[in-house]
Amino acid sequence: MTVQKKTFPFISWRRKAYAFSAALFVIFGIGTLVRGGLNYGIDFVGGTSVIVKFAEPVTTERLAEIREALLPAGLGSNIRTIGKLGGSKEEAREISVDVRGTVWIDSMVRTFLRVRDAKGEKFSVEDIRGAFAGLLEKESLSQLLAPFLEQNGKPPLYDFRTVKREELEEVFQRLFNENVSALLDAKLSRAFPPSGTPKDFDLNKVPTPQALAERLATYRVENLARKISERIEEKGERSWKTISEFLQDFSLQRYDNPELQRAFTADTETHGTVASILVSPPEDLARAFLPFFTKDFLTRAEILLDHRNHDFGGLFPSVEKAAEYVSTEEDGGLMKRLLLEHAHVGTFIVASAETVGPKIGAHLKKSAFKAGLISLLLIVLYVSFRFQLRYGVGAIVALAHDAILSTLFIGILGLEFSIPIVAAILTVIGYSINDTIVVYDRIREKLGKVREDPRPEIIDLAITETLSRTLATSLTTLAAVLAFLFFGPVVIRDLSLTLAFGIGIGTYSSIFVAAPLLVEWSAARRWWKERKTDGLRTAPGPAGMKSIVKRRGAVAPAPAAVTASDALPGGPKAAGPSSVPETRERPSGRRRRKRPKSSKKKRRGY
Repeated sequence: MTVQKKTFPFISWRRKAYAFSAALFVIFGIGTLVRGGLNYGIDFVGGTSVIVKFAEPVTTERLAEIREALLPAGLGSNIRTIGKLGGSKEEAREISVDVRGTVWIDSMVRTFLRVRDAKGEKFSVEDIRGAFAGLLEKESLSQLLAPFLEQNGKPPLYDFRTVKREELEEVFQRLFNENVSALLDAKLSRAFPPSGTPKDFDLNKVPTPQALAERLATYRVENLARKISERIEEKGERSWKTISEFLQDFSLQRYDNPELQRAFTADTETHGTVASILVSPPEDLARAFLPFFTKDFLTRAEILLDHRNHDFGGLFPSVEKAAEYVSTEEDGGLMKRLLLEHAHVGTFIVASAETVGPKIGAHLKKSAFKAGLISLLLIVLYVSFRFQLRYGVGAIVALAHDAILSTLFIGILGLEFSIPIVAAILTVIGYSINDTIVVYDRIREKLGKVREDPRPEIIDLAITETLSRTLATSLTTLAAVLAFLFFGPVVIRDLSLTLAFGIGIGTYSSIFVAAPLLVEWSAARRWWKERKTDGLRTAPGPAGMKSIVKRRGAVAPAPAAVTASDALPGGPKAAGPSSVPETRERPSGRRRRKRPKSSKKKRRGY
């Protein structure tokens, strides 16, 4: 007993599906236009992405404080946490600050022009300084004023009273590329000072062991210079006459080596960079020990920063805690004392900063468009070769449907269109063509070797038989994506949302767009054939007649001549037997049919 499987009439629902797709295009398109188009990220428009890590978890209130501190400088428009709020401690401690170069530069240029228009002829360099004093740091402000001031007797590069907008954009572009990370660090440092008393440097912001060793060595050099000066003042003269006596007087014999001997001289005159122990200032004498002191501190600095980066996530909670990891052997006690005297620990660090120039951004935008176009082209070529052209056309329409709707979905939500989003859209294209190929392959299997247009019943049966596999694949992938969307870090939330929408719309298009297009293709081809046939039948004159006769493979009968017998009452039979020979017919009364020529060409699979 054979059980008849239920077949769903997908093809009969295609008009409603077309209307649904059209509605999505209209709604998403209008929504994207209302928002001002796609919200391109710094990958495509240029800018700087800064990762800031805090010592404490970033709560919603802290995030609002960060945004409030950065907005006046044009830096707080795009801030997001890396990790879910309330998630793991490590994730919730980081934020990403994306500063679009075009937005920041446009804001600074408008501020400059507004002040110039307000002051008119009285506009001066001091007005520029006053307008940007609260927006830029001291070094950045000096760099901004440099093109409008004389430099070493040379005239200024621009006249601040007549400088054009394009020239101002160049000035602020250079300023942005070189100072935005430092500007952000300075703004946050004022908004979130260290918990204790600020000292000379922030131990958490020291980038490398070499930098820490050099800084500590500098403090030791200053202490040595102070001791030398006090000894000279105490005795009224320099009690040492040779280099060995000088080293012994300050317990520095361990540094007596050929390299140090070359740095000193016992002459009464100095020679270039060589310091004289008899006449050189104490600062010069002490500075000669800087490379040796740095070498002493370097090994311990490497150990200390290794603990900071691996055990504390880059942020010591206190200087006292950091000092616990400094050995007290040899110069370790001195290093610990210098840390406690001169270092403090801040509440945040700038973990990384990446800058993309506007030209690179434009190049990336073109490359992303080319990548999508090439992928679609290669897919349609493969499908056309593997199946038939009509299948390739259906596949390319379905893929374009998915890619465009996914892009407009990003636009209507106002999400940032970045390189990861492009990767998500290309992934959606891959999932969509996978489902489409499964359906097409089943349709071809149902047709067998018959080269005919697939009927709606066959397409419905093929979709129904592959529906369970299609849904199982899509739902399994969708479950993993939704897990990332709801429980994963915030930094991949936009990517997960795009994938979730794309997988859903890709499954829909494989059933309601790609497969029904085969029916539309067949209908369009029949309409075209009928149109050509009707055109030939209605063509006037012998040319049309010849075409029809040639198409039918028959010989056109010659028109009969009108004779006298035709005019008789009895017609031609009244005139007696005809002299025209009769046409011989086969006994069966049937015409001989031409056998079709067998083609030796191998049929291509479809």
